[in-house]
Amino acid sequence: MYKIDQEITQEELQMLEEKEESKKKQKEEGIKWIKIIDQCLQMPDLQKEEELKNIFIEDSPVWKFRWLIEIEYMSLFMEIYLEELRTKEEKNCLMHGKSIEELIENWRECYFYLWRAEFNESEFEMERFVDYLEQKGLSIFFLKILYQTKTLKWEETGEKLFHLFIKRKEGEKALVILLGMNKIAPESKKIVKNIRSILKKIRKDYIVEKYANELSGILEE
Repeated sequence: MYKIDQEITQEELQMLEEKEESKKKQKEEGIKWIKIIDQCLQMPDLQKEEELKNIFIEDSPVWKFRWLIEIEYMSLFMEIYLEELRTKEEKNCLMHGKSIEELIENWRECYFYLWRAEFNESEFEMERFVDYLEQKGLSIFFLKILYQTKTLKWEETGEKLFHLFIKRKEGEKALVILLGMNKIAPESKKIVKNIRSILKKIRKDYIVEKYANELSGILEE
């Protein structure tokens, strides 16, 4: 057997200490960003929108701290929020918390409800889940991102949600779920076929325009 020398030289010790100090400083700086974002979440809507858009621009220093769970979650919430702003939703996901911690708590509560609906064979449980989100004032875009990131049975759950919205005559919501499914499995011809089919049923040009970015590749094929 080889003898492993466990002694640490003074130089190595100094390097370890410097590394730890650097990590500590990075975390402290990241926590400062979390506090700034929490302050923004307590602002009036228009001011909040402007401040958060500035914080989460593409080359923002905040992205250096995505390894912090709060920043990672907030990037997800911003994706939903910006889509809600773009489509002029009456309510948005940031209304559900005055801090990142509160928004995360709301998110977790929703995906636990999703998991319960996924593992219950009853169609009624999925309806209860969708009703629960709607009662809380959470948009279809919140559901789409929740589904894309947290589903444990993507195909089965996507099909259930799609057919539920068809049953409720909510064609646009059914389309959004199909677009979420397409994001998970872009190679699926069945999903593309369903997207084209639902667009024919909706027959509204503004819908195609509204989701032009996501539909571009599908409609061009």
